[in-house]
Amino acid sequence: MSVKILENLILNKIKLLDYLNIDEVPGKTSIKLDPCPICGHNDCFTYYADKDEYYCISEDHNRGGNILQYCSELYKDNINLALYNIVNENIPILSGDNPLLLLKLIKESKISVSKKRNLLTKVIHSDLIKNGKFFKSKNNQYFYKLQAGILYEIEEKSTINTDFDSFLMKSYELNKAESIYSYLMNYIITHIKLNAEEVDVRRFVYYNKNENILYLQCGLDHYYEITTDTVKKYLNGTAGIIFEPKSAPREFNYLEEVRNTSLEHWKELFINNINFSNDTSGFLNPNDSRLLLELYIRYIPFAYSMSTKPLLAFIGDKGSGKTLTLKILFSIINGQNNFHVVGMNSRLEKDWNTLITKNYFFVLDNCDAQQKTEWLADNLAAISTGQRIQTRELYTTNNLASFDVNCLVCLTAMEPAFKRIDVNQRLLIFKGDPILNSQRISEDKILKKILDKRNVLMSELINNIQQSLVRLKKNAELAPNVNIRSADFSDFIFRIINEEERKYFPILMGNIEKSQSYLSIEDNLIIFEIERLLEKGQIVCNQKISTTELYSIISSNLMGKFEFQSQYTLSKFSKSLHKMISEINKCASFHIQWLGQGTGNKTYITIARKTPNNLNLKKEN
Repeated sequence: MSVKILENLILNKIKLLDYLNIDEVPGKTSIKLDPCPICGHNDCFTYYADKDEYYCISEDHNRGGNILQYCSELYKDNINLALYNIVNENIPILSGDNPLLLLKLIKESKISVSKKRNLLTKVIHSDLIKNGKFFKSKNNQYFYKLQAGILYEIEEKSTINTDFDSFLMKSYELNKAESIYSYLMNYIITHIKLNAEEVDVRRFVYYNKNENILYLQCGLDHYYEITTDTVKKYLNGTAGIIFEPKSAPREFNYLEEVRNTSLEHWKELFINNINFSNDTSGFLNPNDSRLLLELYIRYIPFAYSMSTKPLLAFIGDKGSGKTLTLKILFSIINGQNNFHVVGMNSRLEKDWNTLITKNYFFVLDNCDAQQKTEWLADNLAAISTGQRIQTRELYTTNNLASFDVNCLVCLTAMEPAFKRIDVNQRLLIFKGDPILNSQRISEDKILKKILDKRNVLMSELINNIQQSLVRLKKNAELAPNVNIRSADFSDFIFRIINEEERKYFPILMGNIEKSQSYLSIEDNLIIFEIERLLEKGQIVCNQKISTTELYSIISSNLMGKFEFQSQYTLSKFSKSLHKMISEINKCASFHIQWLGQGTGNKTYITIARKTPNNLNLKKEN
């Protein structure tokens, strides 16, 4: 039955005239063709236009019929081979707007298995090209569906069902378990590698510095184009701006009636409700914390155009809302009330490269000191300086794949494991106090209340982006006199804030640096012991002392302290002290001057008390 339907489909859609490659003559019902395509003789083959049939009067032939009989004769009366060749040469015509019918008829035909597989692959590929385009980037392949504006990543040899697999199933009823699947995927991948256009596929946001235009992804299939004057919504792929769908934020509506640029609703619903710590002995005070978080939110849309990025760190005791704060922040931007954070676990080191290359936000929860995290400190330092990951390409021996890391990384901890100075100098540190039980609200209620206002919040953010675009252009040559180590961040902030805010900028940057230094030396045994020695008069202020002598005094005082004995030999002690000098001089109650080598090839320093306007480190009793 299906074979008959396939034959009728061919008869209805393909004319023998076109197949013979001859021109129709108006008013003429018969056309001679020499030599005969079948027998090879002259003056015997006639095409009859009124019936779309042929006849050959040659004595050793003397046969005729429609296109099916014609092709069957060409292939020595093999109707299945004839069907294969007719379909193979006319797939776009036969497929039309209903490729599913043609696929079904091919599957149920008696064409050989290998030829059937070839036809099914070509029908699907032809329809994909008709309705979309294939693209490639440095490391990935994609199919872009026209009209819908949706981009599907095509993953080679994936063992799980991908979005593209689901699309194939929905469009062509092709199951991943079918034998044709791998044949089709190899065919598509080969086509992409040989023929597809290479493009830059964006994630979440793209800032074109040259044009001073920012593009913000809005759902799977749209984006907002934001200029200094306009906000316009376009279908994904318009004007060559393509966003990948995998981690697309949920769609939102820009509300033109929301005109303020100062993130007032962000402050009211989110920033002002964070329980920032009043214990400012070494960290930012609540006002500075709120200001810095607001500046970070304004920075987020532009962050991905910068090679270096600061790391966000929320620290505080249990119940201070560290994780919830970051969940809220990225739920607003992402639009999902189930934004997932990643906790410290045994697989984290192995999964690290995937996590930071496949996400544009990444929250690492509970980075506490009792865990082995030296590998983490190395990777955090690398991320903040614009790392590029290089690794062996999967299923190959000597092919190299490289991936850009363009991810905002945030950390939470009670007792931070990230104590390394080079990491801390790239942190924006926020400290929270525990929330009182009487003030606790369920996480679901908080998120619902905020996400109900997401259109307003995102509209405010877009307005602020517009304001930033204006100021970036106006202040292109402006540069701060004071920068923190994450200079891309501080330089950007200096250019987008107003003149009044710039007056406070050096103070804020100084306070950020102090909080970074404080975190690096907080609870450090050497600092505590020097404090104690100064109080007891065992060290004379401003008197030269060698690091060898200082180590000997501290070591004898801490004879039973395993923590000190296991961490510090004489050489390590001197190096550690030298590394901490900048942090000590910013935050401790004493000042160290490094004099360098002197008598006996020893290293000498002086230690002096500071005046009381500094941080009071906790002391051990």
